Amino acid sequence: MINAISKKTWTWISILVVLALVLAACGASYGTPVPQVTGYNEQTGAPPTPTPTLAPSPSPSPSPSPTPTQAAGAQTDHNMHMGGQGSADQSVADLQRLPLPKVAPPVGDRPPKLVKVYLETKEVRALIDDNVPYTFWTFNGTVPGPMIRVRVGDTVEITLKNSMDSKMYHSIDLHAVNGPGGGSTVTQVGPGQTAVFRFKALNPGVYIYHCATPPVPEHIANGMYGLVVVEPAGGLPKVDREFYVMQGDFYVDNGQFSLQKMLDENPTYVVFNGSVGSLQGSRALQAKVGDRVRIFFGVGGPNLASSFHVIGEIFDRVAPEGATTWEKNVGVTLVPAGGTAMVEFRLNEPGDYTLVDHSIGRTMKGAVGTLHVEGKSNPSIYRSIKNPNPAMTGGHGGSQGSYGSEQSASSQKSVASITVRASEFKFEPSTIKVQAGKTTRVTFINNGVVEHDLEVKGLKADEVKVLGQSSGLSQQLASQMQQKTSEGVVYVAAAPKQQTTIEFKASQEGTYQVACTVPGHEQAGMHGELVVSK
Repeated sequence: MINAISKKTWTWISILVVLALVLAACGASYGTPVPQVTGYNEQTGAPPTPTPTLAPSPSPSPSPSPTPTQAAGAQTDHNMHMGGQGSADQSVADLQRLPLPKVAPPVGDRPPKLVKVYLETKEVRALIDDNVPYTFWTFNGTVPGPMIRVRVGDTVEITLKNSMDSKMYHSIDLHAVNGPGGGSTVTQVGPGQTAVFRFKALNPGVYIYHCATPPVPEHIANGMYGLVVVEPAGGLPKVDREFYVMQGDFYVDNGQFSLQKMLDENPTYVVFNGSVGSLQGSRALQAKVGDRVRIFFGVGGPNLASSFHVIGEIFDRVAPEGATTWEKNVGVTLVPAGGTAMVEFRLNEPGDYTLVDHSIGRTMKGAVGTLHVEGKSNPSIYRSIKNPNPAMTGGHGGSQGSYGSEQSASSQKSVASITVRASEFKFEPSTIKVQAGKTTRVTFINNGVVEHDLEVKGLKADEVKVLGQSSGLSQQLASQMQQKTSEGVVYVAAAPKQQTTIEFKASQEGTYQVACTVPGHEQAGMHGELVVSK
């Protein structure tokens, strides 16, 4: 009898052990959930603010498309809850870019106190580029998450709630914390759970915070980062304008997160504040001549550093890596992944100033923003003596940015802009939607290794203009583009790693086939459709 009981007991113990191991493995593959946060309030006990609504989509900037790759090993299970996936029923036409986070107000000269911060993690479906949807993992529904701003000596209470709708665990690691895991060891929360902890802000400076639930790189790559500003006693010196900008690298394949591309450190997008064009057009930073400007800049990563530069400006002073010491008269400042910088400069001349990562190829992946400055010109500081081509704006970003002149800024209101990327062998997006009777500007970027073109079949456009032609284009395709566009055919071509921009107006509603006419390319997959509707 004893032996029989022992055998049954051991059998049940074995079953329970196996079940525990299976459950643990499933839990490990889940990672963490997504945030849409409530914000931050210095009033102790203050309730969370409402979840923000999505902001309108701005005028776009080009960004390239990746070659699809297959992740190996553990990605099969991991894909069940990876970022970038969302409801297939949600129309791209209903999506917009994420709203922009606000700059937290200066602390000023006050004594230390208790500051309560409320954050919620939630999955947010929005546009990462024109017609490219993506499921972001966020703090407070924005990328970056809300700026947390305190003073040295403050006690900071963090409340981290994970939305009940989340599929992942999440947490927070604040680089301003002196304690194990920066807070992540006590904030691992599953869907519907809430964690609370406190820390004392001991060191002034500008710091990153991010999710630190394994796999940490994936959570960061999907948008889970933000800035913590710890002001010194007495506060930071006053300036006229403050801006909050963070750079991140996103790894996207067919609208979904690509683990393999992240491991290869081959981002599809390198962007400011969560999407291509996020700081351009109607969302551009705004200032006036004479303003002293401060930019809190950070790099979420997960992989790339940034050579941060504002074209046409010199930083009067820079706090490198967010430190409390300053360097003067800096043109480009290097900011590591997970690092920060604080830059200050005075604006002397009106116009559009372009923010870039001066690893300049990344402008073609979206690392472009605009600081629009209004006011009176100062010819003693800057003026043109002779300009044979006033229509060409030039600049490091080429035709990437929406910067240049008042004419280009105003024309954006009446021109719809679309970016189409070509590679071997696909268009992204493969479905292009335009409004009948409205001028549409198409920037065609060839990320491939051979020439590609795009022709809309059966559509006679009212007019087609070539605004900027790719360099290195073969004579055959260049002649073809000149002939076809003169006949009202919507046609564009570009050499490898180059781009061409055209404008056209179509009045005939309908759905038209789109294809690459280079022999064999359409059959290999380079086709799609153009939808013209009211």
